Amino acid sequence: MSKIKKQPKKDAIPLPISIDSGPYWYTLLKRWFSSPKRLTGIYMAYGKFVWIRQQDHGLYQQGHFGKGTLSRSEPTWWSRLAQVHQDHELTPEQITVARRKQRRQQQRNKRPQTNLSSTSNVDDESSQQDDLWTLTELAEWAQGENHECFQLDLFEAFFLVYGIDILDILDKEGNRLCIEKCWTTFSDAYSCRDPDSFAIKYVAYHYYRSQGWTPKDGLKFGVDFVLYQLGPIYRHAEFAVLVIPTHEKQQPYTWTQLLGLNRVCNQVKKTLVLCYVTPPQSNPWKLSDLDQCTVRQVIMKRWSPGSNRE
Repeated sequence: MSKIKKQPKKDAIPLPISIDSGPYWYTLLKRWFSSPKRLTGIYMAYGKFVWIRQQDHGLYQQGHFGKGTLSRSEPTWWSRLAQVHQDHELTPEQITVARRKQRRQQQRNKRPQTNLSSTSNVDDESSQQDDLWTLTELAEWAQGENHECFQLDLFEAFFLVYGIDILDILDKEGNRLCIEKCWTTFSDAYSCRDPDSFAIKYVAYHYYRSQGWTPKDGLKFGVDFVLYQLGPIYRHAEFAVLVIPTHEKQQPYTWTQLLGLNRVCNQVKKTLVLCYVTPPQSNPWKLSDLDQCTVRQVIMKRWSPGSNRE
Protein backbone atom coordinates (compact mmCIF):
# COMPACT_ATOMS: atom_id res chain seq x y z
CA MET A 1 0.00 0.00 0.00
CA SER A 2 1.42 3.35 -0.96
CA LYS A 3 1.85 5.83 1.85
CA ILE A 4 0.19 9.21 1.80
CA LYS A 5 2.88 11.82 1.22
CA LYS A 6 1.47 14.38 3.61
CA GLN A 7 3.25 14.03 6.95
CA PRO A 8 1.57 14.38 10.36
CA LYS A 9 1.37 17.87 11.79
CA LYS A 10 2.16 18.52 15.43
CA ASP A 11 -0.60 21.13 15.58
CA ALA A 12 -3.37 18.80 14.36
CA ILE A 13 -6.61 19.64 16.19
CA PRO A 14 -8.38 16.48 17.45
CA LEU A 15 -11.75 18.10 18.31
CA PRO A 16 -13.68 21.27 17.35
CA ILE A 17 -13.29 22.57 20.91
CA SER A 18 -10.27 24.00 22.69
CA ILE A 19 -8.39 21.53 24.89
CA ASP A 20 -6.05 23.18 27.39
CA SER A 21 -3.26 21.53 29.34
CA GLY A 22 -3.64 23.97 32.23
CA PRO A 23 -5.52 23.47 35.50
CA TYR A 24 -9.03 22.03 35.42
CA TRP A 25 -10.58 25.17 36.87
CA TYR A 26 -9.00 27.26 34.10
CA THR A 27 -10.49 24.99 31.43
CA LEU A 28 -13.94 25.29 33.01
CA LEU A 29 -13.74 29.08 33.17
CA LYS A 30 -12.59 29.29 29.57
CA ARG A 31 -15.44 27.07 28.39
CA TRP A 32 -17.91 29.14 30.44
CA PHE A 33 -16.90 32.53 29.04
CA SER A 34 -15.99 31.45 25.50
CA SER A 35 -18.38 28.73 24.45
CA PRO A 36 -17.69 27.09 21.05
CA LYS A 37 -19.75 27.98 18.03
CA ARG A 38 -22.94 25.94 17.86
CA LEU A 39 -23.88 24.19 14.65
CA THR A 40 -27.22 23.06 13.28
CA GLY A 41 -27.78 19.81 11.40
CA ILE A 42 -30.82 18.23 9.74
CA TYR A 43 -31.56 14.56 10.30
CA MET A 44 -32.22 12.76 7.01
CA ALA A 45 -34.23 9.68 7.91
CA TYR A 46 -34.14 8.17 4.41
CA GLY A 47 -30.34 7.94 4.41
CA LYS A 48 -29.71 7.68 8.16
CA PHE A 49 -27.32 10.61 8.30
CA VAL A 50 -27.21 14.26 9.35
CA TRP A 51 -26.61 17.13 6.94
CA ILE A 52 -25.02 20.44 7.89
CA ARG A 53 -25.55 23.23 5.38
CA GLN A 54 -23.29 25.76 7.11
CA GLN A 55 -20.05 26.21 5.18
CA ASP A 56 -17.73 27.56 7.90
CA HIS A 57 -18.11 24.85 10.54
CA GLY A 58 -14.55 23.47 10.33
CA LEU A 59 -15.55 20.00 11.51
CA TYR A 60 -13.35 18.22 9.00
CA GLN A 61 -10.30 20.32 9.81
CA GLN A 62 -10.87 19.89 13.56
CA GLY A 63 -11.31 16.20 14.21
CA HIS A 64 -11.98 14.96 10.66
CA PHE A 65 -15.69 14.49 11.24
CA GLY A 66 -17.97 13.69 8.30
CA LYS A 67 -17.45 14.20 4.58
CA GLY A 68 -18.65 16.38 1.74
CA THR A 69 -21.66 15.08 -0.15
CA LEU A 70 -20.01 15.90 -3.50
CA SER A 71 -16.45 15.00 -2.48
CA ARG A 72 -14.59 11.87 -1.48
CA SER A 73 -13.87 13.11 2.04
CA GLU A 74 -12.97 16.74 2.73
CA PRO A 75 -15.58 19.06 1.13
CA THR A 76 -13.66 20.42 -1.86
CA TRP A 77 -16.40 20.64 -4.49
CA TRP A 78 -16.71 24.42 -4.29
CA SER A 79 -12.95 25.00 -4.40
CA ARG A 80 -12.66 22.62 -7.36
CA LEU A 81 -15.19 24.69 -9.29
CA ALA A 82 -13.24 27.84 -8.45
CA GLN A 83 -10.12 26.27 -9.99
CA VAL A 84 -11.72 25.53 -13.36
CA HIS A 85 -9.78 28.21 -15.22
CA GLN A 86 -6.66 27.99 -13.08
CA ASP A 87 -3.65 25.70 -13.29
CA HIS A 88 -3.63 23.74 -10.03
CA GLU A 89 -2.59 20.24 -9.06
CA LEU A 90 -5.26 17.58 -9.43
CA THR A 91 -7.65 16.92 -6.57
CA PRO A 92 -8.36 13.34 -5.38
CA GLU A 93 -11.69 13.37 -7.22
CA GLN A 94 -10.04 14.41 -10.49
CA ILE A 95 -7.37 11.73 -10.07
CA THR A 96 -10.10 9.11 -9.60
CA VAL A 97 -11.90 10.19 -12.77
CA ALA A 98 -8.63 10.16 -14.73
CA ARG A 99 -7.84 6.65 -13.51
CA ARG A 100 -11.29 5.41 -14.53
CA LYS A 101 -10.87 6.84 -18.02
CA GLN A 102 -7.42 5.30 -18.35
CA ARG A 103 -8.68 1.93 -17.14
CA ARG A 104 -11.57 1.92 -19.61
CA GLN A 105 -9.25 2.89 -22.45
CA GLN A 106 -6.94 0.01 -21.59
CA GLN A 107 -9.91 -2.37 -21.63
CA ARG A 108 -10.95 -1.10 -25.06
CA ASN A 109 -7.43 -1.61 -26.41
CA LYS A 110 -7.45 -5.23 -25.26
CA ARG A 111 -10.71 -6.02 -27.08
CA PRO A 112 -10.48 -7.75 -30.45
CA GLN A 113 -11.05 -5.49 -33.45
CA THR A 114 -14.52 -6.78 -34.25
CA ASN A 115 -17.94 -5.25 -34.40
CA LEU A 116 -19.23 -4.80 -30.89
CA SER A 117 -22.76 -5.81 -30.06
CA SER A 118 -25.38 -3.28 -29.08
CA THR A 119 -25.23 -4.57 -25.52
CA SER A 120 -21.52 -3.77 -25.30
CA ASN A 121 -22.16 -0.27 -26.61
CA VAL A 122 -24.84 0.32 -24.01
CA ASP A 123 -22.58 -0.91 -21.20
CA ASP A 124 -19.73 1.23 -22.49
CA GLU A 125 -21.93 4.33 -22.55
CA SER A 126 -23.35 3.68 -19.08
CA SER A 127 -19.84 3.29 -17.66
CA GLN A 128 -19.02 6.83 -18.78
CA GLN A 129 -21.96 8.54 -17.09
CA ASP A 130 -19.78 9.84 -14.26
CA ASP A 131 -17.59 11.72 -16.72
CA LEU A 132 -20.28 13.42 -18.83
CA TRP A 133 -20.31 16.59 -16.73
CA THR A 134 -17.04 18.50 -16.81
CA LEU A 135 -16.01 20.99 -14.14
CA THR A 136 -16.74 23.84 -16.55
CA GLU A 137 -20.30 22.59 -17.07
CA LEU A 138 -20.76 22.13 -13.32
CA ALA A 139 -19.56 25.68 -12.68
CA GLU A 140 -22.13 27.01 -15.14
CA TRP A 141 -24.86 24.90 -13.53
CA ALA A 142 -23.96 26.00 -9.97
CA GLN A 143 -24.40 29.70 -10.86
CA GLY A 144 -22.27 30.88 -7.95
CA GLU A 145 -24.00 28.75 -5.30
CA ASN A 146 -22.34 26.02 -3.23
CA HIS A 147 -24.61 22.96 -3.47
CA GLU A 148 -22.44 20.71 -1.32
CA CYS A 149 -23.61 19.74 2.17
CA PHE A 150 -21.56 18.30 4.98
CA GLN A 151 -22.64 14.79 5.94
CA LEU A 152 -22.23 13.14 9.34
CA ASP A 153 -23.00 9.53 10.13
CA LEU A 154 -25.09 8.73 13.20
CA PHE A 155 -22.12 8.07 15.49
CA GLU A 156 -20.37 11.30 14.57
CA ALA A 157 -23.57 13.31 14.93
CA PHE A 158 -24.43 11.88 18.34
CA PHE A 159 -20.88 12.43 19.59
CA LEU A 160 -21.12 16.11 18.63
CA VAL A 161 -24.50 16.31 20.41
CA TYR A 162 -23.78 14.23 23.50
CA GLY A 163 -19.98 14.13 23.78
CA ILE A 164 -18.97 17.77 23.27
CA ASP A 165 -22.36 19.51 22.90
CA ILE A 166 -21.79 21.75 19.89
CA LEU A 167 -24.49 20.43 17.51
CA ASP A 168 -28.26 20.90 17.42
CA ILE A 169 -30.16 18.42 15.25
CA LEU A 170 -33.51 19.24 13.65
CA ASP A 171 -36.05 16.92 12.10
CA LYS A 172 -37.60 17.50 8.67
CA GLU A 173 -40.25 19.77 10.23
CA GLY A 174 -37.57 21.96 11.81
CA ASN A 175 -38.15 20.78 15.39
CA ARG A 176 -35.07 20.44 17.57
CA LEU A 177 -34.31 16.93 18.80
CA CYS A 178 -33.16 16.71 22.40
CA ILE A 179 -30.38 14.31 23.37
CA GLU A 180 -32.81 11.60 24.50
CA LYS A 181 -34.80 11.95 21.27
CA CYS A 182 -31.60 11.69 19.21
CA TRP A 183 -30.68 8.56 21.15
CA THR A 184 -33.98 6.80 20.50
CA THR A 185 -34.24 8.01 16.89
CA PHE A 186 -30.72 6.92 15.97
CA SER A 187 -31.12 3.60 17.80
CA ASP A 188 -34.35 2.80 15.94
CA ALA A 189 -32.88 3.84 12.59
CA TYR A 190 -29.60 1.94 12.95
CA SER A 191 -30.71 -1.25 14.67
CA CYS A 192 -31.77 -4.18 12.53
CA ARG A 193 -31.40 -7.56 14.20
CA ASP A 194 -30.10 -6.29 17.53
CA PRO A 195 -32.01 -3.37 19.09
CA ASP A 196 -28.86 -2.38 21.01
CA SER A 197 -26.65 -2.30 17.92
CA PHE A 198 -26.32 1.48 17.80
CA ALA A 199 -25.68 1.76 21.53
CA ILE A 200 -22.98 -0.94 21.50
CA LYS A 201 -21.11 0.60 18.59
CA TYR A 202 -21.45 4.14 19.88
CA VAL A 203 -19.77 3.09 23.12
CA ALA A 204 -16.78 1.91 21.07
CA TYR A 205 -16.83 5.08 18.95
CA HIS A 206 -16.95 7.35 22.00
CA TYR A 207 -14.18 5.37 23.69
CA TYR A 208 -11.75 5.69 20.79
CA ARG A 209 -12.56 9.38 20.32
CA SER A 210 -11.82 9.98 23.99
CA GLN A 211 -8.47 8.23 23.54
CA GLY A 212 -7.44 10.63 20.77
CA TRP A 213 -8.09 8.36 17.77
CA THR A 214 -10.17 9.26 14.72
CA PRO A 215 -12.70 6.48 13.99
CA LYS A 216 -14.20 6.33 10.51
CA ASP A 217 -16.63 3.88 8.96
CA GLY A 218 -14.99 0.53 8.21
CA LEU A 219 -17.58 -1.01 5.90
CA LYS A 220 -15.07 -1.05 3.05
CA PHE A 221 -12.95 -3.54 4.99
CA GLY A 222 -15.76 -5.57 6.55
CA VAL A 223 -15.40 -4.06 10.04
CA ASP A 224 -17.23 -1.44 12.09
CA PHE A 225 -14.52 1.23 12.31
CA VAL A 226 -11.01 1.99 11.12
CA LEU A 227 -8.79 4.05 13.40
CA TYR A 228 -6.60 6.91 12.22
CA GLN A 229 -3.94 8.26 14.53
CA LEU A 230 -4.51 11.87 13.45
CA GLY A 231 -6.79 11.78 10.43
CA PRO A 232 -7.21 10.43 6.89
CA ILE A 233 -5.20 13.27 5.33
CA TYR A 234 -2.04 12.40 7.25
CA ARG A 235 -1.63 8.63 6.96
CA HIS A 236 -3.59 5.44 6.37
CA ALA A 237 -5.63 3.82 9.12
CA GLU A 238 -3.54 1.47 11.24
CA PHE A 239 -6.27 -0.52 12.97
CA ALA A 240 -9.57 -2.10 11.92
CA VAL A 241 -12.06 -2.47 14.77
CA LEU A 242 -14.77 -5.12 14.98
CA VAL A 243 -17.22 -4.33 17.80
CA ILE A 244 -18.55 -7.43 19.57
CA PRO A 245 -21.22 -7.27 22.32
CA THR A 246 -20.67 -9.60 25.27
CA HIS A 247 -24.31 -9.90 26.32
CA GLU A 248 -25.24 -12.30 23.52
CA LYS A 249 -25.43 -15.98 24.43
CA GLN A 250 -23.82 -17.06 21.19
CA GLN A 251 -20.65 -15.72 19.62
CA PRO A 252 -21.84 -13.39 16.80
CA TYR A 253 -18.87 -14.31 14.60
CA THR A 254 -17.51 -17.73 13.77
CA TRP A 255 -13.80 -18.45 13.62
CA THR A 256 -14.11 -18.76 9.86
CA GLN A 257 -15.49 -15.23 9.65
CA LEU A 258 -12.82 -13.84 11.97
CA LEU A 259 -10.02 -15.51 10.04
CA GLY A 260 -11.45 -14.13 6.81
CA LEU A 261 -11.58 -10.60 8.24
CA ASN A 262 -8.06 -10.97 9.57
CA ARG A 263 -6.84 -12.02 6.13
CA VAL A 264 -8.48 -8.96 4.56
CA CYS A 265 -6.88 -6.68 7.16
CA ASN A 266 -3.47 -8.22 6.51
CA GLN A 267 -3.81 -7.53 2.80
CA VAL A 268 -4.47 -3.83 3.43
CA LYS A 269 -1.80 -3.55 6.17
CA LYS A 270 -4.18 -3.11 9.08
CA THR A 271 -4.30 -4.77 12.48
CA LEU A 272 -7.63 -6.36 13.41
CA VAL A 273 -8.88 -5.29 16.85
CA LEU A 274 -11.73 -7.18 18.51
CA CYS A 275 -13.48 -4.63 20.72
CA TYR A 276 -15.68 -6.33 23.33
CA VAL A 277 -18.33 -4.04 24.82
CA THR A 278 -20.11 -5.11 28.00
CA PRO A 279 -23.45 -3.28 28.31
CA PRO A 280 -25.20 -2.39 31.58
CA GLN A 281 -27.64 -4.75 33.23
CA SER A 282 -30.69 -2.59 32.55
CA ASN A 283 -32.91 -3.54 29.64
CA PRO A 284 -33.73 -1.60 27.55
CA TRP A 285 -30.75 0.71 27.46
CA LYS A 286 -30.96 4.21 28.81
CA LEU A 287 -28.75 7.11 27.87
CA SER A 288 -27.68 7.46 31.50
CA ASP A 289 -26.31 3.90 31.43
CA LEU A 290 -23.45 4.69 29.05
CA ASP A 291 -20.95 5.27 31.85
CA GLN A 292 -21.63 1.74 33.14
CA CYS A 293 -20.30 0.08 29.98
CA THR A 294 -16.88 -1.52 29.89
CA VAL A 295 -14.60 -1.90 26.88
CA ARG A 296 -11.77 -4.39 26.41
CA GLN A 297 -9.77 -5.11 23.29
CA VAL A 298 -7.99 -8.09 21.80
CA ILE A 299 -5.60 -7.75 18.87
CA MET A 300 -5.87 -10.61 16.41
CA LYS A 301 -2.90 -11.40 14.19
CA ARG A 302 -2.09 -14.15 11.74
CA TRP A 303 1.06 -16.05 12.63
CA SER A 304 2.88 -18.02 9.96
CA PRO A 305 5.77 -20.27 11.08
CA GLY A 306 7.42 -19.86 7.70
CA SER A 307 7.50 -16.06 7.60
CA ASN A 308 7.62 -15.17 11.32
CA ARG A 309 10.76 -16.99 12.40
CA GLU A 310 12.73 -13.86 13.28
